[in-house]
Amino acid sequence: MVDDAHIPVRRVDSGIPLAAKKAKGYFLRGPIPLGWLQLAAGLPGKAYTLCTILWWFHGMNPTKPIKVTTKSLKEFSISEDAYRDGLRRLEQAGLVTVTRPEGQRALVKINMLQD
Repeated sequence: MVDDAHIPVRRVDSGIPLAAKKAKGYFLRGPIPLGWLQLAAGLPGKAYTLCTILWWFHGMNPTKPIKVTTKSLKEFSISEDAYRDGLRRLEQAGLVTVTRPEGQRALVKINMLQD
């Protein structure tokens, strides 16, 4: 039997409270329902890549509708045509609800699936 009191423990403290540490770079915030991803993965074209962008925006502000930017499309190598096609496919699959204001980018809301 090992006596835990004699095991050396090294602690490193940066002096920065855990809540104050910021993640470096961009990341997806979860949880993302696996069933949602599985449905999106089965869709043709860039629909699955588009869903990654949608969850990225959703993670930044889950209460606001998502307006996908041209910059984010370029960063994920999605053309405007592929964006519109992917959005239509995600909408038809029931994964998102889309509002299309005239003369503006579509506003997207992610639909949470019920098990």
